[in-house]
Order: sequence, then structure tokens, then C-alpha cells
Amino acid sequence: MKKNILMVLGNDLLKPHVDNRVLKEAESLIKSGYCVSVLCRSPNNLPRNEVYNKINVYRLSKKNLLGWFVGAVFFIKRFLRKNKVDLLHCHDLGGFIVGSLFKLFVRRKTKVIYDAHELASEMFQPKIINKTASFLEHLFLPLASGLIVTNTDRLGVMKQKHSILKSFKPILELPNYPKKEVVSFSSKEFISSLRKKYLIPSSGKIFVYQGPLSFEKRGINTLVSAFMKLNSSDCLILIGGQNSNLENLIQSNPSKGKVIIIPWLSQKELYGVMSLSDFGVVAYKNICLNNYYCAPNKTYEYMASNLAIIGSDFPIFKREVSNNNIGFNGSFDSEKHLLRALKKASAVSKQELADMKSRSKQLFDKQYNWEILDPSFFRFYEEVLFND
Repeated sequence: MKKNILMVLGNDLLKPHVDNRVLKEAESLIKSGYCVSVLCRSPNNLPRNEVYNKINVYRLSKKNLLGWFVGAVFFIKRFLRKNKVDLLHCHDLGGFIVGSLFKLFVRRKTKVIYDAHELASEMFQPKIINKTASFLEHLFLPLASGLIVTNTDRLGVMKQKHSILKSFKPILELPNYPKKEVVSFSSKEFISSLRKKYLIPSSGKIFVYQGPLSFEKRGINTLVSAFMKLNSSDCLILIGGQNSNLENLIQSNPSKGKVIIIPWLSQKELYGVMSLSDFGVVAYKNICLNNYYCAPNKTYEYMASNLAIIGSDFPIFKREVSNNNIGFNGSFDSEKHLLRALKKASAVSKQELADMKSRSKQLFDKQYNWEILDPSFFRFYEEVLFND
């Protein structure tokens, strides 16, 4: 008999961008024979329910958090009157609060997974919010039947905060690796059309960054300022919408042609731009432990696209970039420090760059893809479902 899973998510699964981590988990479960539904907190202008890739998507539009928590608990209660649910898979702290409240006040025998995408109590936010998040985790973790984290570093921080986790089982480390099947490479004609469309030069090395163009959290201003000091014909492409402050910084510099801002792209165009690039940039500033112990899926997307990496000087980048000789690390808190890393990247020979890119792609194929994680994900699920 198929097991039925209800996922609880504090943002929408599909809009404005697909939540790829949640989608991959749901699709893996469906492929293994589970039935999966997802309850989302969403804007009013989206359908109340729809089916996407065999996933039943339900939406609640609640502007304030308290309304979402209460509304979601009552939704689950009504949902269970018509549907059998074997497990609540709760994404991030907001989802976990909903699942815990339901278990505490409605149905004590409910099994709940806490899928911690972030370090909820160590984020770039007011201290009172971090303290509240830590208190809520401490309060509700005894109700969890299983815990999923993104990497061993974040698990270490959580164990220091919550003594219950030192003997807690099962715990699964589940990084956000891309699927092999979504990685596609573009034709020469399509790449040539992209060069013309976005005025991308054909000489020099191409550095690409995709993601939020945030000064404060990401250090994109540090990246742009450092890159403009490179004495080379290299080009930096920023994919991530608009940022007027960033555009003013670029326009005020004599080397403004070295940096190109491109709006959000379709997946086809995104992979096309990455196909003509050499280095993928993963930018994080050291402003909180959630950043310092980040779990950057962009690193693995760049690997999948056959790119070398420029990453922050944090533990995960030292392990996966420096130790594997597939790129360079620099501090996005220091223009001088980052410039040194960019100069090293700019100076590598064609053969050295080709070797870096080849090693990067091989690592993705052998070690850093979602398909590698499937067996441990299923074993974790079986342990949660069949252990009383």
C-alpha cells in the first residue's frame, strides 16, 4: 500500500521561483511509490490547488505568521478527514511549527520530520528573532520523528544548541545537489545568439554569478569593485534581476564594460550563458553562522555546468573547491582579499582552466548529484515510518 506524505512549506512551491529542494524530495518520493501533497503559504493570486508533476499542491494565503500557523493546522485537520496521511514532512522552522502544533494539540500519534534548510536561529536578522527561533526549536524538537539538515557543519551548530540532538535518531544530511537530468548543454548557434543578445565578449575569461544581487548579505558590491580592478579583458556576468545601486556603481566606473547585468533567465538561457562561461561565482559575506556554514546549491550547479568555482573562504568551499583544485577562495568581506583570488583565476593558463573545469564536472558526475543521495533519503524515510 502506498504511503501518503503531506509536506508543509512556508513559501510557495512554484512561484515566483520553483523551490527546487522541496520539488526534488517530492519527486524522489513519488518515484519510489509514495503519494505526496504539499501545503504552501502563498499569495492570493495563485490557484488554491493544482497538480504539478504528480504532486498535489494546496495553498493557503495568510498575510501574518500567526494566521498561517493556525490556518495550516486547521487545514491539516480537515485534510485528514478525507485523506490518510502517514507523515508530515515540515520544511524549515515555519513548517515545523505547524507540524508540531498539529501533533501537540490535534493528533499526538502523527509522525513529523523537521527538514531544516537553514540555521533558523543563526540568520542575518534581529537577535530577538534568532532567540525566538532557538527557543521554538528547543521546544518542538522532542516532537520530531526525524531531522534533515543540509550539511555536517550546520548539524554541529544545532547539536551545540540542543542537547537532545546528541542522541537523536534518525538524522539525515541531505545537501541540495542538482539532478543530472536537468543539466543540458547548448548548441554553438544558441550560444552565439546569447553573446550577441547580451553583448558578451568572445575574448578573456567569463565569470558568472547567478542569484540575488544583494549588497548586504552577498557582498556583490565587493565583487564588482574588485573585478573592475582586474587588469585584463575578463568579463563578469551578473544574473539576478535589477539593482539600481549596483547599476550606478558600474556606470560610474571607467571599466563599466567589464560587468554585465542580465535579468532572470529561462533555464535554457541560463545553461546557455553558463556554457560559455569559465568560472562560477558563489558569493557569501561572513555576517552570520547561517552564511558561514552555508549549503550553496549554486556550487554544484556550476560543477554540473562544467565551470571552475570562485567561492567564499568558508569551510565548505575550502573542502569542496580548494581541496579538489577546482577554483579559488576569497573573502567577500574584503575587496583586497577577493581581488587576490580573482587575479589567480584570471592568470591561469588555458590548460590549467580546462583541467579545473574537467575536475569540477567529474566531481558532479561522481559525487555531487541528487541521484547519489536517493538511497540514503529512502532509508531515512523507512526508518522514520516504520520505527515506533
